[in-house]
Amino acid sequence: YSNLNYTYKSTYNLAGSIRVDQTHLFGVDPKYKNRPLWSAGFGWNISNEDFMKSIDWISVLKFRGTYGVGGNVDQGSSPYIKGIRRNDNLITNLQYMNISAQPNPLLRWEKTATTNIGLDFGVLKNRLRGSIDAYDRYSTDLLSTTDLDPTVGALSRVLNTGALRNQGIEFSVSSDWLRKGDLTLSSTF
Repeated sequence: YSNLNYTYKSTYNLAGSIRVDQTHLFGVDPKYKNRPLWSAGFGWNISNEDFMKSIDWISVLKFRGTYGVGGNVDQGSSPYIKGIRRNDNLITNLQYMNISAQPNPLLRWEKTATTNIGLDFGVLKNRLRGSIDAYDRYSTDLLSTTDLDPTVGALSRVLNTGALRNQGIEFSVSSDWLRKGDLTLSSTF
């Protein structure tokens, strides 16, 4: 696990994070064990640039962007057979085994790649401030219950078969519409 943050002249920002998780939840195949999770980002405080000093009505103007890959492990799935229970058949008096969860030898991490680009602003001595963000979040290998051919011994199994994309734009704005000494009244939308 490692984090890195660097700021130059309170204007340029770089950030990074990495984590390698070697969980044993995926069995013995190393290609499913090692999953690096990471993110990288940058920020540019435009309002701290020399060419912005003469524009006094802009208090804050910052451009930023990030990209990262995260993961998730479902604790309920396993590459091994789970929940074997011995039962007695009351009619035949024979014993049988009941498996509550079929093994998933191809179990792997759920992955989510996220891209975010944003702009923060503040004007009129930060009386009006806000942010605009555009994001794209794409998840793959999501665990999903999948119907199987009954001849394989089970009707369904949880497999890494799902995918989901979430995109959008978020906008927020706040205003201090009254400032009197220690009293500030503001609204946020």
